[in-house]
Amino acid sequence: MKIDRQCVVSEPKSTASEYFSEQCALFSELADRATLISYKIGRRMANQRAVMASWIFMRTCITAKSIELLFKPIPSGYGNASYLDHASIAALCRCLIESVTVLLYLGDDTVSEDEWECRRCLIDLHDFRSREEFLSLIGAPAPKENPADTHKMLQDRLENNPFFKTPRLVGGIQQSS
Repeated sequence: MKIDRQCVVSEPKSTASEYFSEQCALFSELADRATLISYKIGRRMANQRAVMASWIFMRTCITAKSIELLFKPIPSGYGNASYLDHASIAALCRCLIESVTVLLYLGDDTVSEDEWECRRCLIDLHDFRSREEFLSLIGAPAPKENPADTHKMLQDRLENNPFFKTPRLVGGIQQSS
């Protein structure tokens, strides 16, 4: 088996079980490396962008380790049969993909400070709305502060961001915020 910087290259195995075991081992190795990196850089917070990226990276490591635990089939209690919780693995993999997407979105150090602040405002507004909707669906008691005021404050913060206000070209067509 050979691992290069672009992709994982391996020889095909003769059975699906062997292939699955090999892929699990590769995933585990990557998860271990990511966790080690997280431990090494976790104490080096220079600015808010680095703090948020580090926190999200840590979440991706935790999710990867949870997936890794699910790779071990559960005995069924009926002879040699065992179960692999495919649904949970798939759900956690989706969470992992979404975490990495947000990490790349918020951790991009090539964007201007105004654009990064715009991204953070957008995430804050989305986070507030998602939590508010979830809490209302489960019938949680209303918070002491007025949610409408918080929503307006977060929306105003986004709308007043200089990057958000700047017209941009998208596909050759000028867009306004």
